[in-house]
Amino acid sequence: MKKRKVLILTMSVALGHNVTANIIENELLKCDINCKKYDISNSISSFYRISYQKSFNQQFSAPKFSRRQYNKFKNKKNRIVNSYYNKLIESAKTSLLDVINEYQPDIIISTHFVSRRFIEKYKNQIAKPFNHYFIVTDYDFTPGVSNGMENEYIVIPNEDFMMDGIHRNFKQEQLLPFGIPCKREFYLDYNKDEIIKNLPFKLRENQKLIVISGGGNGVGNIDKLAKQLIQNPNNFVVLITGKNTKILSKMQKFITKKKINNLYLTNFVEDYVSLVYSADLIVGKTGGLTSTECIALATPIISYSNIPSPEYNNLQYLLDKKLCISFSKVKSVGNAIDSANLEEISNNMKKYRNSDGLDKLINHIKNCKINI
Repeated sequence: MKKRKVLILTMSVALGHNVTANIIENELLKCDINCKKYDISNSISSFYRISYQKSFNQQFSAPKFSRRQYNKFKNKKNRIVNSYYNKLIESAKTSLLDVINEYQPDIIISTHFVSRRFIEKYKNQIAKPFNHYFIVTDYDFTPGVSNGMENEYIVIPNEDFMMDGIHRNFKQEQLLPFGIPCKREFYLDYNKDEIIKNLPFKLRENQKLIVISGGGNGVGNIDKLAKQLIQNPNNFVVLITGKNTKILSKMQKFITKKKINNLYLTNFVEDYVSLVYSADLIVGKTGGLTSTECIALATPIISYSNIPSPEYNNLQYLLDKKLCISFSKVKSVGNAIDSANLEEISNNMKKYRNSDGLDKLINHIKNCKINI
């Protein structure tokens, strides 16, 4: 029997889309399926690639403006943004079509809405018939994604998003509530006491472990949040700075000068799963993947209320389901944590764990009917 060929299209502007692509690729390779991953940024012209990355980075400095533009785009009322994306996609046409037609996949998986829009626009120029999967990587239906194509499946976070998908002209059988793909390690059973013993720092008895993360780029006033939270000696804070070397250097000097003993600083965590599992709380952006990882481990998350979309839309969903808490100002983060019922949030998260979602997705890809 001929092996299925799967092409995964991702976009490296944000970490979550790449991580999702990597998870699916690794699982498919275990199943002895021919699989290729391609970053569509390589096909987009340098002008649009750079401008897109720049606009992505700048959204954190103007979150309200970002949310307005996002919602206009979501409701198809922003002609400027739609025009921009059409031109961005057109700049990738020749190169990306060459990649697809040379590989001749049976299945194409998109982890970013730009590749989905590309497929929608140029599907008739793809030489070989294929099935298409689009992975919704947020707790909000992705802007610009509507009107299901033939032989297409949309992987949604859970059953709550089924009606939204139907309103966007997808058939019910096209909507797969398998969840945002998450590494299997996040769904394993762990011994919390043993993990805490092996952490690279020591906690006092009854000390609350709080992990602060600004994502891969270390954004979001994470240094100020750390300084605020360590004022309470009953908090032990782990600050993950990511690629933000400026904050890393500044905070290293701060720890030395002030002789801080309840703050652990790092730019990268090798065993992130163990750290999140052992934490009492995660302070960070409510990105789709980050939120899913916290839900999988039942570790409460707290986020700024003034963040850009889609993180803001994720936050509204999570707040509605009592899966997280939020704060408006750095000075209020401590009070928000102290007044929250973290045990209740953790118990709610357990109800939303989608531990078999990845298996369902991989089995669907392995067994779906391929039109020849």
